[in-house]
Amino acid sequence: MLLRSEEDTIDISNYVIDGDNNVISAELDNAYVRTERYHRESETEFYQISANIDHEFSDVFRGTLRGGLSRSDADIPIETSLMFDDRADGYTYDYSDMKSPLLVFGPGIDDPAAFEFAEFRDRPSFLTNKFRTVALDLEWDVADGFQLASGAFYRRFDFDTIGYRRDGVYCQEFDCAPGATGAPVTDDLAEIFDLGDAGQPAGNTNSWVVPNLDAATDFIDLYGRERVLQQGEQRDVTEEVKGGWLQANYETSLFGMRVTGNAGIRYAKTDQTSGGFLSGTYLTVERSYDDWLPAMNVNIFPADNLILRGAIAKVMTRPSLGSLTPGGSVDQFNFRISSGNPYIDPYRATNYDVALEWYFAPGALASIALFAKDIVSFPLGTSTEGTWADSGLPTSLLTPGTPVYDAIVNGTDPDREFEFRTTGNGPGASLKGVEFGLNLPFSVFSESSTLRHFGVLGNVTLIDSEVDYTVSGDVYTRPLLGLSKKSANGTVYYDDGKLSIRVSAAYRGGYLTGTSGNSNIFEGFGSSLNLDAAIRYQVTDQIEVSLDGTNLTDDYRYRWTDDFARRNYENNHFGRVIMAGVRFKL
Repeated sequence: MLLRSEEDTIDISNYVIDGDNNVISAELDNAYVRTERYHRESETEFYQISANIDHEFSDVFRGTLRGGLSRSDADIPIETSLMFDDRADGYTYDYSDMKSPLLVFGPGIDDPAAFEFAEFRDRPSFLTNKFRTVALDLEWDVADGFQLASGAFYRRFDFDTIGYRRDGVYCQEFDCAPGATGAPVTDDLAEIFDLGDAGQPAGNTNSWVVPNLDAATDFIDLYGRERVLQQGEQRDVTEEVKGGWLQANYETSLFGMRVTGNAGIRYAKTDQTSGGFLSGTYLTVERSYDDWLPAMNVNIFPADNLILRGAIAKVMTRPSLGSLTPGGSVDQFNFRISSGNPYIDPYRATNYDVALEWYFAPGALASIALFAKDIVSFPLGTSTEGTWADSGLPTSLLTPGTPVYDAIVNGTDPDREFEFRTTGNGPGASLKGVEFGLNLPFSVFSESSTLRHFGVLGNVTLIDSEVDYTVSGDVYTRPLLGLSKKSANGTVYYDDGKLSIRVSAAYRGGYLTGTSGNSNIFEGFGSSLNLDAAIRYQVTDQIEVSLDGTNLTDDYRYRWTDDFARRNYENNHFGRVIMAGVRFKL
């Protein structure tokens, strides 16, 4: 709602509180408006080299040696935000329609003279990822229907990042007139932003002043200012993984039925070194853990066109390297401290799968699959509250003129609570589900008519999961984060070898993304339905033309906060994309 949370002088009137205890609409005075111009320039360089050697030692014994390395430099030399403030009274909002709220600003919103140039930020950062690997795989055909395979591997991942800031409050960095909170905004420093048609209701404010990027940065010589290293944004992680595996592959018969499958085990030892600043001191944290990961798969063929599959496996996925570093950063406007955690455990689970596949005609398939997961641990974002003193961080990290600096250094609110965000080890979880699949070419019904060129394919997945999350001291049982209870995909197609037409729909039910914060209980996304289409036409053996359309219905993505009230957090749409192309083949 574009409200500065640290402003305690706002007067509210004509408000309406709904059944979820939301102030769903109101008129506000003494609430000033902030407009922002955001600009980022990024560049990425990627290098990769790999090699592979195969050798047959004999007719029954062979091996493969492979290795490679890669490096990615993802730099953001400029990440600029410029802020104008209008301290005139008058702001009205109405969220009766949560997905399309009415926002009305007072007079002067499109007049540069009503604004002051209040704050500026530039936050360049530089990130490097490196990867090195070598592996040896061996295969031995012991006998007909039985093979042994084994291997050893080594991998090393390196992550390091560093960040700087050129942040400032105008009246702290430059001279201001008495009583002013920024530099007067002239026509040269500003431009008018026009919202256009974004689905907003009638009467909404659709045009307002924003900073002119070039003029405003030149006005304060932003890029000529010295950039200051941010200790919390200088971090690195090295992760080395060593291990090996052994697997037996077999093919036999049981009660007259063909049976194939494999069984094996993988061992991995992980050595992790994380570095980062904490309370002004650069810390290095070393950690090691290992995993034994057995797995077994079996395929039974009751008939030539019927396969019963079963599998059980222990699996693990390591956390992202960026979340494993100590230290972090301070949001000096929203009273938030974010940090990493070098002691996060990997995602660990045992998977159980069984599926029945029926190939009832050439190119046709009907299937049903049951699956379950017993999840031991997984990384989970956590949020707690405390004071600046609880953080142990030095006040030298704070920028004069920011709300946090004013509260802590100037002492206007030294006991103000901060939100501490990090990643921790989530509790155990259970998951079970079923998936139905169908691939039906209409040639099943007729080989002679045009109908044979049509077909449909799709799947439906239903999942039930339970996790006990602790939020603000209370326990809530909810589905696993990022997991939809229902999803489905379907395609109708025509393909005669020369002309191909496909129309596809993808549905995903709503899902949770985090446990949230600021006294909200969870946050997540609503359901979505995307419609895509593709047309291909083979003009000659060498020339093909195509027309592709994605998100043809321009579906909105609704993001909410608080599981009980489902308040609007974002309601975005990204538009339709239509692409035409021509492909030549020599």
